[in-house]
Amino acid sequence: MDNFDTLNILFYCFFVLFVYSQQEHLRNFHGSFKKFGIILSIFSSLGFYIGIVFLIYYGFKTVWWAPLILLIFSILIIICTWILGRFVIHGLLWISILGLVGWPILAFFMFASIPVTSSDSSSLEPMFFLLGGLLFLFGFFVLVSAREYKFRHLGLTFGGLAYLIGGLLTINLLSWWPLIGSLSVGILIKHVLGDEPTIDE
Repeated sequence: MDNFDTLNILFYCFFVLFVYSQQEHLRNFHGSFKKFGIILSIFSSLGFYIGIVFLIYYGFKTVWWAPLILLIFSILIIICTWILGRFVIHGLLWISILGLVGWPILAFFMFASIPVTSSDSSSLEPMFFLLGGLLFLFGFFVLVSAREYKFRHLGLTFGGLAYLIGGLLTINLLSWWPLIGSLSVGILIKHVLGDEPTIDE
């Protein structure tokens, strides 16, 4: 079992518990405090994408099939959380609130405790060039399409620049962090400034 670590699996399972609880909380959110709804939306979205990035990164650090095993664990956690939410809804709300602090800490330990079994790091260079290039092209597309929108020019511009810079840094540094950072910034801008821009006809 060199491709798995017990603590890492526990970190990931609790991470999924927090993020899914926040998604359920957001789906049923009817509170009058709109700022909390925005915060909840940002955290649940970032948690979802960070979870995907973690699984991909885990596969590169270990073997390609290892993330599939973790995905099975996450499905089981989601099913259990869904059942919990049907019977102990207030408990689920508290888990969601605790997740505002809990899952960022767990995310750090998730990445830090990945068991490294892949020995040839140079084999990842083509993947970095591919992902960085795609991110750069996506940023360019976002910037070009910004002029077609009647509102939120500023948000689209900042989002496009984040993707452009992240793509270039990913290619230059051959590192995951610019990729993760640019995606996080882009998602944050999207949820703060709105998801449905009005197109000028």
